[in-house]
Amino acid sequence: DLGICIQRSFALPFKSYGLKSIAEYLGYKYKHPELDGRTVASQYLAHYLKTKDGKLMNKFLEYNEDDIRCLPWIIEKLYQLGRVS
Repeated sequence: DLGICIQRSFALPFKSYGLKSIAEYLGYKYKHPELDGRTVASQYLAHYLKTKDGKLMNKFLEYNEDDIRCLPWIIEKLYQLGRVS
């Protein structure tokens, strides 16, 4: 878990050590900052399964893509923070 590794290695004022909190603190810009895993799951069950709304599914996929794209971005930012000149 990246959050545990970061918590053990850095003293940073995160609200939590969840992926999104870490990424946002370090400046990552999510396409859908209003979404989180719980919201995606509830919208999927409550709306997508009934409507098969392609735009909603695209929004979910973009949210998931951000979760993947932010990983190397976070690692690079933390590497820069930890580098000693």
